[in-house]
Amino acid sequence: MKKIILFLFLILSSILTQDSFAQNIEKIKDHAEKGDANAQYVWGLRYFDGEGVAKDYQEAVKWFKKAAERGDDKAQFKLALCYKYGDGVSVDTKEMVKWFGKAAERGMANAQYLLGICYYDGDGISQNYNEALQWLVKAEKQGHAKAQAKLGMHYYQGIATPKDINKAIGYFSKAAVQGNADGENGLGFCYYNGEGVDLNFKEAVRWFKKAAAQGNANAEYKLGMCYSNGTGLKKNERKAVEWFTKAAIHGHEYAQFKLGVSYLNGTAVPKDYAEATKWLRIAAEKGNAYAQYNLGLCYYYGTGVRKSMKDTRELMKLSFENGCKEAKVFWDKHELWKQ
Repeated sequence: MKKIILFLFLILSSILTQDSFAQNIEKIKDHAEKGDANAQYVWGLRYFDGEGVAKDYQEAVKWFKKAAERGDDKAQFKLALCYKYGDGVSVDTKEMVKWFGKAAERGMANAQYLLGICYYDGDGISQNYNEALQWLVKAEKQGHAKAQAKLGMHYYQGIATPKDINKAIGYFSKAAVQGNADGENGLGFCYYNGEGVDLNFKEAVRWFKKAAAQGNANAEYKLGMCYSNGTGLKKNERKAVEWFTKAAIHGHEYAQFKLGVSYLNGTAVPKDYAEATKWLRIAAEKGNAYAQYNLGLCYYYGTGVRKSMKDTRELMKLSFENGCKEAKVFWDKHELWKQ
């Protein structure tokens, strides 16, 4: 009897919940149609997510625009993202910047960060590092971890401003404390190179591991190099290849080169010339000089590919033009210009 009562109670609760949800939907719609900006934003989200209504990006954008024009910063930000990714509208970077700007002016940290990135990269607006830094700092002051990491990298690299390692470490540390992978990786580099802090390979590895655990390709590659060279931990070629593989899959060109060479030489993996040339080609196409050199050797000797003096010549030329000295030595020794 108790089970029957419980079953009936659950059914009744479900019906009441559904009725309540339907009433809530109608309430939001009613307020949206009456011009309530927040309701218009929420109604747009319903269409965007397909919650309670059929998913319809165009209808979502219509309501986001209504709310955005009434000054709702959440709608302005969401509308900017729609223009960025082409959800319900054609990709339009100028409109993207416009709406990020409006949300940023209203103090939204995410919008300030992304507007800063737009200025930094010249995406939808003329590149302007000073303007970019102003918006990134605004976001950083609100505790935005990605903005902190970006500022850290900016001062670490000294792009358009003098390199300032102390500022870089400060921003990296703020981001890392929040678990941001770029901040963790940045700190790892500082400890690895002894920049602004005492050289400490073990501490570098600790931060690389934290960032790599989140899928940060730079940290995955650097951790692979640490295992390969025995830097900060015990040398382990098998683990090195594991991390090179992760970083390569995430698009890191030097990891792709190292993975290709590992398959070429049979380092911690069985020799596999097809895999070797696959990864070397991917890295070579990105302009990696050492991948171009090694792939050129494969074409010269017919390793994993059909011999081709034409491909050898083209790859070796690209390689030494991109700074690989070994390629220039090979070019001169074999007089490839005559081939």
